[in-house]
Amino acid sequence: MSHSYAKPLSIATLTQFFVLATVGLTVWTAESRVLAQVSSPAPNYRPNPGLAAADNMNVYLLGPGDSIQVSVLGFDEYKGLPPQVILPDGTISIPLVERFVVSGKTVTQVKQELTRRLSEYLVDPTVEVQLTNLRPLTVTVSGEVRRPGPLQLQPIPLGASSSTGNETTRSRIIPTLTQAIAAAGGVTKEADVRDIIINRIGVNGVSQTMTVNLWNAIQSSSSNQDISLRDGDSIFIPKATTLSQGDQKLLARSAFGSPTVKVRVVGEVKRPGEIEVSPDSTLSSAIAVAGGPTDKANLTRVRFYRLEANGTVNEKTLNIEKLTEPTQIEDGDVIMIPKGDGYRFLDAIGTVLGPLGAAAAFIRIFQ
Repeated sequence: MSHSYAKPLSIATLTQFFVLATVGLTVWTAESRVLAQVSSPAPNYRPNPGLAAADNMNVYLLGPGDSIQVSVLGFDEYKGLPPQVILPDGTISIPLVERFVVSGKTVTQVKQELTRRLSEYLVDPTVEVQLTNLRPLTVTVSGEVRRPGPLQLQPIPLGASSSTGNETTRSRIIPTLTQAIAAAGGVTKEADVRDIIINRIGVNGVSQTMTVNLWNAIQSSSSNQDISLRDGDSIFIPKATTLSQGDQKLLARSAFGSPTVKVRVVGEVKRPGEIEVSPDSTLSSAIAVAGGPTDKANLTRVRFYRLEANGTVNEKTLNIEKLTEPTQIEDGDVIMIPKGDGYRFLDAIGTVLGPLGAAAAFIRIFQ
């Protein structure tokens, strides 16, 4: 049996909520790590790290720190050339072409221009250019993520196996949108992943704006919208204007949500304080991670507090011994386990009568 109501954020209620929220902070325990590992994974889309369409390599802009391999078929002086690391000034050097600017160009553009330049010295050169190593990408993620700000994303090395087991194509080296979201700590429960905005500088230096919908990825396990990123991309995740509780839970349990949530368990538990658990954890499992109830706990009147987006505190009194269905927890929830009535009575006597002890004082009342 439970009683639930939402009320305006009065000073008394706000004080009560934040006093509870700041009591007895503790370090994340080993038990919480175990719980996060054994909790059932969400049956939603999990992004494939590094997944990018092969044709995206045709629009990847080279820059300092990238490495490219240049060869010219039929000419020994170009056989076995080591990979060329693009210098800070954006250039590489090969025989007959010194300080050749490649920064800001695609691999295809470099191949075409090298062919033209070498044609001045060689007869019908067949030039091959291969990207052998990618520099880290710097992007900015803002909006409804847990750690907004600039990020440096490391690419998956060329030749690394994909999550499908045996593919080693170039299409799996560029960091993607979902990798950036994960690196930013995941989205908040109010994020609108249907309308993610990406601003980037295009091949010709023209600013481009794209809108990406990742909601379909959650519902259908499709990765079509998990686009590859470019250096300098700016990603903005807006706040949803309307989002049902069901959608919020689905989002929290998806790969776009935070891998853990923080809740506070105070009162009659063995390790009161802040804990971290997986997003699909329940009230009962959070109490278990906090060490479980003490012998003095009253589990029939557990207080459960949640600060809603509209500024109200949702407060429930739960009898967790008779719950018919699990109570899902969310980031920022506060759980308070009170003492049983008998123990509160003894504590009150002990406070009044001091060192005599609560048990002795209780006996003397009836003598």
